[in-house]
Amino acid sequence: MDLQLVQSDLLQVSFVGRNTLQLLPPGKRPTRKVAIGDNDGCVEVFGVKKGEITRVFKQQLGTKGEAISRLALGGKSGKKEQIYAAQGTTIRGVTKKGKEFFKLKTTLSETISSMYVEDNSIWTTGEYVFTKFEDGKDRFFALATDRIREMTVSHFMGLDERGVILSCQDRFLRMVIQDTFHHEKLIPGAAAALTWNQSAGGSTSAASVDEQATRLPGGQELLFGTDNGVIGQMMVNNTAFADGWIVPNVNKAGSITNMGVADLTKDGLNDVVVSHPILFFFFFFFIFNLSLLIAHLFRMCIYVYV
Repeated sequence: MDLQLVQSDLLQVSFVGRNTLQLLPPGKRPTRKVAIGDNDGCVEVFGVKKGEITRVFKQQLGTKGEAISRLALGGKSGKKEQIYAAQGTTIRGVTKKGKEFFKLKTTLSETISSMYVEDNSIWTTGEYVFTKFEDGKDRFFALATDRIREMTVSHFMGLDERGVILSCQDRFLRMVIQDTFHHEKLIPGAAAALTWNQSAGGSTSAASVDEQATRLPGGQELLFGTDNGVIGQMMVNNTAFADGWIVPNVNKAGSITNMGVADLTKDGLNDVVVSHPILFFFFFFFIFNLSLLIAHLFRMCIYVYV
């Protein structure tokens, strides 16, 4: 089934970084709320209902100009309505109405680039270090052998502690349990995007969940997108990784910057939604500079002719 995608401009905001937008869970009203953290250090929430935009709040966090490097939703499992923003090495929590209720000034030496929040626990990564906080205090940390590109967290059968998957620049996915690296798997590129296929639509592949579980008992379906444009599936449990399907980058579409899953085609299987960098800017930049060069050469020709 082919989808006809149409761009709809909702709201103009300040400059933002990667992974600083979150869709809040649905409430009793049909309005869906979206949270954005920008490079000025503001968190803004707006509502969308039938294409109409309503601003809920805009809150300045910390010092103006201190960019928000990551935005995450937190709270009790299954009801994540609190907004957590990372600025440098500081984490702040904001309610869905804009009131700051939490501040953690960590002892980290690296800017927080990835963050996951659940109950009273916060998992973070910097460039090389993974850290877990509980009740505002460091619980444990682990040092990766190469630069960390992305992190995702999930509960695995047989584990009391949440399992953490790190994707690293050396093209490995690594499982971390507490402060120990347990197992790793080489993939076709450095994964800049990770997501679990845990939505209601079910598996993204034609194989049933039971067939996938047979390949790896207790396995969960992890999807990844790499910096060389490859999209892949990996089954993961608390002891191993198992290869799934791979979609090569035949069309040279560029790196994968983010991804998610949803049953857009309403066929009972989740569709994988990925984002690529906007190539139009580079095309425009090239054409603009080419036009300047032509104009410059033209003026030189006029000058020589005269």
